Amino acid sequence: MVCFNFQPSLTLGSALFWRIVDWCLREGANEFTLSVYGFDDVQSAHDRFAQIKELLQPYECSPAKRRKPTGCVWKEAEETPLWRLTYESVEALKRNKFFNSKARRLTKQVEVGEFCLYRDGEPMLAVFKEEAPELCVILRSEEVKLFQQDHQEIMGSSSGLGGERQLNREQSFKKNCANLGRARNFLLIASSRIAHAGLLG
Repeated sequence: MVCFNFQPSLTLGSALFWRIVDWCLREGANEFTLSVYGFDDVQSAHDRFAQIKELLQPYECSPAKRRKPTGCVWKEAEETPLWRLTYESVEALKRNKFFNSKARRLTKQVEVGEFCLYRDGEPMLAVFKEEAPELCVILRSEEVKLFQQDHQEIMGSSSGLGGERQLNREQSFKKNCANLGRARNFLLIASSRIAHAGLLG
C-alpha cells in the first residue's frame, strides 16, 4: 500500500476534495464514517450528530470495528458508526455542506471530523487535523499511476510528487512496531522508492 498526504491547500469541501472522494468511490470505497466534535457544548454536538444520522439514515450500516483518524493520529480499531458510500450518499454530504468552511464559521460550537472512507473494511481516504485539515489517501500499488494521472494538479510530476510524504520502509516498520495504531503512517508499508519494481505489488 502507498499513502499520499496532501497539505491544507487542498480545501475540505472543495470541488477537488469531492473529485477525490468520487475517485475512491469508483475504485471500490464502499463505506464511510464521520463524527461531530463539541468544543464547549457537548449537547450541541450530540444534537448535530443526531441530525446527520437522520439525513444519512437511508445509507446507514451496522456499526463495525474500524480504524479511523482522530486529530493527527490513527485510532485503534473500535466500534464505529458506518454508512454506505454511494453516489447518492456522496450527494447528500455535498448538499448538506458538512465540510464547508462557511458552515463551520456559522456553527463554531461543533465541527464534523473523523471523516474516513473504507474499502473492504480498510481505510482508503481519511481527514486528519492538527492546525489545519490534511487529506490522506491510501492506495494499492497498482493504483498509484492512475491516481497520479487523474490528479496532476496536486501530484506534480511523477518524479517529484507534490504533497506526498513517504517514509523509508525500515523506518516505517520500526515506528509501527513501537507505536502500532498511533502513528499516522502505520498504513504506509511501501518504500519511498516507488519506481523500484520489486518493492511494490
